[in-house]
Amino acid sequence: MKTSEANFHPITTAFWYWPVAVLIGIAIAYIGAQFSPMLALAAGIGVCGGMILLRYPELGLLITVAIIPIERFGRFTDDNTEFTISLMRIIGIATLGVLVIHKLTRKKQFTIDKTLFLYGAYAFLAILSVTYTTDTLGTVRAASSIIANLMFLFVLINLTTHKKLVFQSLLIWLAVSVAIAVYSTYDWHLGSGQDAALFMSGDDDPGKGVQTTENRWSTIWVDKAELETLGGLSLRRTMGSTSHSAVYGINLIMTLPFFLFLLRYSKNRLTSMILWGSLAVICYNILLTNTRATILLAMGVAGLCVFKGLHRVTLGQVGLGLVGCIALILVLPEDIFNRILDISNYSFENSASLQIRLEYIYAGTNAFLDNWLFGLGVSNENIIPDYINSWSNAPEKTTAHNIYLQTLMELGILGFACLFGFAALLLRYSIVAARNFRAHPDMQQEYWFMVSTQITMIAVLIYGLQVDVFHFPLKGWWMLAGFTILMYHYSKRLKTPSTDAFSFNEQTKRELE
Repeated sequence: MKTSEANFHPITTAFWYWPVAVLIGIAIAYIGAQFSPMLALAAGIGVCGGMILLRYPELGLLITVAIIPIERFGRFTDDNTEFTISLMRIIGIATLGVLVIHKLTRKKQFTIDKTLFLYGAYAFLAILSVTYTTDTLGTVRAASSIIANLMFLFVLINLTTHKKLVFQSLLIWLAVSVAIAVYSTYDWHLGSGQDAALFMSGDDDPGKGVQTTENRWSTIWVDKAELETLGGLSLRRTMGSTSHSAVYGINLIMTLPFFLFLLRYSKNRLTSMILWGSLAVICYNILLTNTRATILLAMGVAGLCVFKGLHRVTLGQVGLGLVGCIALILVLPEDIFNRILDISNYSFENSASLQIRLEYIYAGTNAFLDNWLFGLGVSNENIIPDYINSWSNAPEKTTAHNIYLQTLMELGILGFACLFGFAALLLRYSIVAARNFRAHPDMQQEYWFMVSTQITMIAVLIYGLQVDVFHFPLKGWWMLAGFTILMYHYSKRLKTPSTDAFSFNEQTKRELE
């Protein structure tokens, strides 16, 4: 008998489940009588779903992964509220609860990796900063997101027990990302992208990274941030299912290495055509973000994929690529030419964005020097405006647009050491795991998976030079972080008898053999 079966007693478990089920049934009936039958129906469905997840906890992981690219589409509150409620958080909390019950009833140990301690220390400093920040609302929102990231990472490394789950999760994440990209393409050409009233101002301006539930399904917005340098042009940009084009851009870029990874193992022409078509849609959406840094980084990631050997370029692909680029130039929207394909916009004189960001660096550096130990509060958007003197059009609230400088301002050198110590350790995990897998001829698929993960991690770290990337709802990156931890520990055991399971202790190993 398996150890898990020996520790699981159906009668004892039922003894605890039945009273809980009765109480839940009474609560649902009360909700239906006092509030709304539809609310009671939703509660009933939620309870049934919870019972299914208790029986199949790994299903909770796959559902959570499927919701990752949805982001703003799944939010039930405006982005500028103190506490946001979203489908991702609801499913994530439910999955965490299922994980705890599943582990306790089967007397299994929880997996705790050293990376959790580093990010946990960062989370503690973030929560502590609520007591002294000058931007209470922004700090509270950021601290709650940081706690959610920590919980998500904990769920990932405790629920992912087999390599099969890693690759299943990867496929689901990519498939939903492509679906979002297809919808965003439609919305640009045939949907809200044709609406002249897209420009919003005040607290609901998408340029500030916020959005309302009323406009949840709109993926296009009009950017007027560089009126002076772009001659007053109003340029459309897609933000997909996120709250800003920069967020959507990095979400798309993170998928690029993994499409090339899957193409390495494509077994037939139809599968290859689907993958290439999906990759084309992703790349087109990268253009539609109309974000210069996103375009440049995507090109860099493509080059890094070739340099690392993840993809081998053939003459045929070069020829098709040139034909595709020429055809694309003929049909690209004028907005793209006016902002990202006009080479003159990459000069300092013609980019108001570059000009003000230089001011942000000066202001952020001075703010850090004045508060170098503990900073002024996580995600404090009042710091930069308080230190800018020479830029009359600076926003009332803004960040340094550089995650390294932003972290130093927010939490000082202590917070910086915790966050980037965590990121550096993850990158080291991916490098060590890749090296271990490469030494085994039958582990080449795992090796190329880790190479893809390395490229993604490096891309995010580079992207952070011009945005506060780790304050984004970057759940795709957190998913890969969890899988990196699992693959690292799995690779370390390759010298021992092989197993397909991610066992972290002898008891779990016996259960899975």
